[in-house]
Amino acid sequence: MKKLFSVLFLTMCLVLTGCGDDEGTSRRKKKKDDDESAPRTIDVSENLTDHDYFEYEFDFDGDGTEEEIKIDYTKSPENEWLSQMNVTIGDYEKSIDVDGSWIEKVYICDIDTTDDTYDLAVIANEMSSDPVIRIFAYDGALSQYEFRTQDFGVFEEQWLGYAVSYYFNVNEDDTITLEMQTPNSGMWSVYRTFERDEYGIFCEVIPEKYEILPDFMERAFTDDLTDEEIEMWEDGYILAHTDYDCDGFSIETGEYIKPLYDDGENKIYVEKKNGTGGWIDIGYESDFDRYNFNFNFFYLAG
Repeated sequence: MKKLFSVLFLTMCLVLTGCGDDEGTSRRKKKKDDDESAPRTIDVSENLTDHDYFEYEFDFDGDGTEEEIKIDYTKSPENEWLSQMNVTIGDYEKSIDVDGSWIEKVYICDIDTTDDTYDLAVIANEMSSDPVIRIFAYDGALSQYEFRTQDFGVFEEQWLGYAVSYYFNVNEDDTITLEMQTPNSGMWSVYRTFERDEYGIFCEVIPEKYEILPDFMERAFTDDLTDEEIEMWEDGYILAHTDYDCDGFSIETGEYIKPLYDDGENKIYVEKKNGTGGWIDIGYESDFDRYNFNFNFFYLAG
């Protein structure tokens, strides 16, 4: 009787937990499928050491064992600006030639929920202090997700442009959001969205307008601003130092305006304190006198 009970108990355990090769697969799928609240983006940047070394442990494939992550740099002996970024996840390693060696952010992320593994995203400051993001798949070769640019083709990295802060997120609809500079001559930051095409390459979702982020206010040269200008600047307003008129929208010298949107085609939408607003053509072929209009703002913004 005791032996029969043991056989029945063992049989029930096998039925409930699965057996053989299916067990690992079931465990990995449970990690994602059963926990819809699990974050798709985890910021682990607090583990950075002096911005050129990163070390952390995380279970990338859901097998119950954490893989060691390490990112470091090997400097070029011939050129102080060139180096190799060395990325290690568990038993997998990859080295990339880069211009610089300054890590800004590191994220554990889940780009593709169907592959049962997590990915690693790294934002690093490189040539001309411009940040660039690379996303590594935990697939044995640490393959990189590709980005298709509007003008230059497909690359294994995406340049973000100048930024004070850094933002990366994998969204519920499988798109990703990056904080980047505007896609025209401006350099203020905006949130830009990318989705994967039929080839798995990230392509930008072009909106009608981009909401301008107020990061440029943080890097203002305020020594030559009046107390009133500084107070208005902190509320997002800039002072017009010359008149402007275009397509029926006019701004007079001494008026304050708040930049709100960028259309990606050399125009920005601004709003006056009275609530009225309109578009300013900031293209270099226009007659807009950007530096005399407000030197501080347009010096920072392009």
